[in-house]
Amino acid sequence: MTGPQQEKENADRVLNEADFVRVIKRALNESGLHIDTTDDCGLAPRSTEIVTTDSLVEDAHFNRKFDRPYDIGRQAAVVNLSDLAASGAAPAWVSWTLNLNRQWSLDDVYELTQGMASELRLHQTQLITGNLALKPGPSVISVTAAGYLIGEKPLLRTAAVPGDDVLISGCLGRATRGYLSPTDAFRTARHQWRPHLAEAAILAKTDGVHACMDISDGLLLDASRMAAASGVKIKLQSSLIPVIGDLSTAITGGEDYVLLFTASAQTPLPDWALRIGSCVPGHGVYLDGHPVDGQGYDHFLRGTN
Repeated sequence: MTGPQQEKENADRVLNEADFVRVIKRALNESGLHIDTTDDCGLAPRSTEIVTTDSLVEDAHFNRKFDRPYDIGRQAAVVNLSDLAASGAAPAWVSWTLNLNRQWSLDDVYELTQGMASELRLHQTQLITGNLALKPGPSVISVTAAGYLIGEKPLLRTAAVPGDDVLISGCLGRATRGYLSPTDAFRTARHQWRPHLAEAAILAKTDGVHACMDISDGLLLDASRMAAASGVKIKLQSSLIPVIGDLSTAITGGEDYVLLFTASAQTPLPDWALRIGSCVPGHGVYLDGHPVDGQGYDHFLRGTN
């Protein structure tokens, strides 16, 4: 357990998401349930199986004024399928829990389910079970997804090494622009997100590809997580980063669901693999030669600045 001094230090600063993950991990470890919280997915007891879980929270991830239930259902699938892609896995099944408030009608839930089903059908994935609950306040849609590894081992964010190129599998900024400026056109463009499963399948079978994760909380924040997990410095070059809209918003916003990965410079990769920087000895993330903190979407820091 933490001592009085540690508790005082915690009380004197704003807690972030990593603080909550840390205490959850400590409580599990103290009970003999050891868990690796480095990546978004966790390996099941059989080493070829992989599992992830994620939630959509109303007014954080979606807004009923601007998002149709169909698009919310698609997003709930994409979030989790993207996590599987980031670990080099193909999806097999999902389950979900709908914690909905009284604002949802039967037609809304039907359309929500249609959206989920449409995305799962594209990727030959089965919804196998679920749960439904009524709750006050904002609605929460939670999904658990399972899949199987495509390559001999998972893609992990701990595997970047100095000398690697840093690459992404698509443009950044569309999702955040649509959230911050919810015009019909921008909101429609926001909903074009997809899990980069086909790209991940290629990466998982390509020698020379090392670390991988998906960009769900913003490039700078997610790159800082990869740099810390791998023990490297990540140098990014703004002129190489493909963005839609404003650069600052694009690299600090979330929900793009494109892959951020590293590979040795000699690795042959498809045209969609876009180089945006490199890994060198050291720590942290640098943009155009200047250190940057991990700016992005952190639930527990939102609204504290």
